[in-house]
Amino acid sequence: MTLDRRALMRAIAATPLASAALHARAQAAFETVKIITGFPPGGTSDTICRRVAAKLAPGYGKSVVVENRTGAGGQIAIQGVKSMAPDGTTLLQTPMSMLGIYPHIYRKLSYDPVADLTPVSLGCTFDFGFAPPTAWPGSRRCCSRRWPTPG
Repeated sequence: MTLDRRALMRAIAATPLASAALHARAQAAFETVKIITGFPPGGTSDTICRRVAAKLAPGYGKSVVVENRTGAGGQIAIQGVKSMAPDGTTLLQTPMSMLGIYPHIYRKLSYDPVADLTPVSLGCTFDFGFAPPTAWPGSRRCCSRRWPTPG
């Protein structure tokens, strides 16, 4: 197949027009974006959703709404997102436990984390640690103290 100079120039000239048309269509498609979490307002999950919504609002969607669907350890939120159209206007913020641990704990789940959901991004990570007090039984300093008796 050969491409002459005129066809090449027409293709180059049409590229920005096609790109602008696709961009306009994408902007019109995302009027309202929902971020759904399975935890109550004021908690860590809700705070993360609101910070992400503030960053998405100017470019990804004209308005971004955070919706809290509490109950069943977050499973109600996942069921709600599963029933919505996969068009990019609904996002689910959920801890990994509901996708990685729940399928091994519960015999019947109303969702399949691999088939029903598509991962987009890691929202945040938390480092946890345990530190006993200095007078914990078994530590070197506790031998010189007497533990108070309950009562």
